[in-house]
Amino acid sequence: MTHSSSSSTSGIVSNDQGYFQNKPSQNITQIPVLNLAYLSNIKDNLIPSDDTIALNPCCINWCDFTNLFFRSPGGAFYINPSNGDAKPVSFYSQTYETTQNASVKFSLADQIRKTWSKKNNQSETSIPIPYYIMLNRAGFLTKSLAYVNGTVLGLSLDEVINALLTNNEIAPGDSETSADVKFLVTYKDYFEPLNTTISVVFTYCTKIPCYKNINDCDTFCPYSNDLNCERKVFGMGDDFSDVFSYNEDNCNQCQKKSENDDNTLISNDDSETASKLKELLNDTNTQFTNTSW
Repeated sequence: MTHSSSSSTSGIVSNDQGYFQNKPSQNITQIPVLNLAYLSNIKDNLIPSDDTIALNPCCINWCDFTNLFFRSPGGAFYINPSNGDAKPVSFYSQTYETTQNASVKFSLADQIRKTWSKKNNQSETSIPIPYYIMLNRAGFLTKSLAYVNGTVLGLSLDEVINALLTNNEIAPGDSETSADVKFLVTYKDYFEPLNTTISVVFTYCTKIPCYKNINDCDTFCPYSNDLNCERKVFGMGDDFSDVFSYNEDNCNQCQKKSENDDNTLISNDDSETASKLKELLNDTNTQFTNTSW
């Protein structure tokens, strides 16, 4: 059996995916993302993926998450086959997002056919009938992450907590706090008859009790989502040169909200005050420059 791919690159990425209606999220979050596990139906995990499909996130409470992915009492990574039919790990229960649909039913066999078609620039109808049958059989047997035979590599529960603490993404809290974390589980499937490999990324959103997220923006928040035109100080150099670099002249796209006029720009009174303060700072700077010590 050969595992050589006709493509020397990492292949197509998310060939079926895009922002729903081309409208990306405007929210910027600081939720930590950690790769929890890697699984594959083959032992050779060095084969590049021809395509990667990111499934829609699954929200799960911490108790169910630990029962699903860790073995007691040591907390080693383990998916109990008795939980194989659980929706979070079932291939039959997954959806993914595309530009025209926010929730498309996922099918492993369908994704392999599409990926092969784009990889080889051929119609799906060019796939030989015996391969169609074998592909549908493989899709039937690949029901859940719990039944994967090949490569299984995952972090233990202690390694998960240690990685998040070491990366300064969470901190110890108390009984009243919990830390939001996203965990990724990647499954790579290689279908030998078509020499096609795809990666399927499962995302699990959960809250770790008795820990808390570390938010660097608590003391200083970037201005990414700030449309308030009243802010005039963005930075200050040694010569105070850029204290007033943000003024009415470069504020043509920034408007402040007002009860009387939603489109009112920064007022003239504020500009006069800024001008007087700038003159005062320039005089002070001149005195410092001419002073001999």
